Amino acid sequence: MSNCPDWLKPFQRETEALAARNAAFREETERIRRENEKMGRLSRCHLKQIVQACTLDPGLQAPDSSMIKSTTTAPFDNLKQTGRTTRMLKEAYCLASEGRAVYVLACHHDYALKMECEFDSMFGPGESRRLGIKFETPGRLQNFDFQAMQLQGAHPNCRVLVDHYTIESMYARMLQELHRFDPPSETNQ
Repeated sequence: MSNCPDWLKPFQRETEALAARNAAFREETERIRRENEKMGRLSRCHLKQIVQACTLDPGLQAPDSSMIKSTTTAPFDNLKQTGRTTRMLKEAYCLASEGRAVYVLACHHDYALKMECEFDSMFGPGESRRLGIKFETPGRLQNFDFQAMQLQGAHPNCRVLVDHYTIESMYARMLQELHRFDPPSETNQ
């Protein structure tokens, strides 16, 4: 706080307190992880590797939108494989590097693990954990308000990034209705 203006000192103290609390949480998490490894339980990283090897395709690809309903995919077909998820993960990295608490919201647990693996392959092994980025699902992050796109009761420092497929999944019927009366495109005639 040496060259900090007086009006900024309370914010800086709060930020430093949050950083100390974050470090304490990381230390406790690491202690629990070491205990679990000593007791022969699977580590999270090992579990991610098993899930990825057994159930998921290599590389990060959005789940097939046809899983929602074939009628809802038409408006989104032209957006497939355009790098939206990769750009979101880069944004998560930037925000976490600035010291923000970052959550990435995925449609289901396997996809959250897949995105976390992709993040770590993009930025380095264990980088998501080092930065404190959490990959969650709507079921595990129940205080997330989709209308406000905010985590209710969270510190203003917190940012939640929602994967596009999660939004498409949660609001499939609404999105279908949104495009129900669109004029027919040349490909649908």
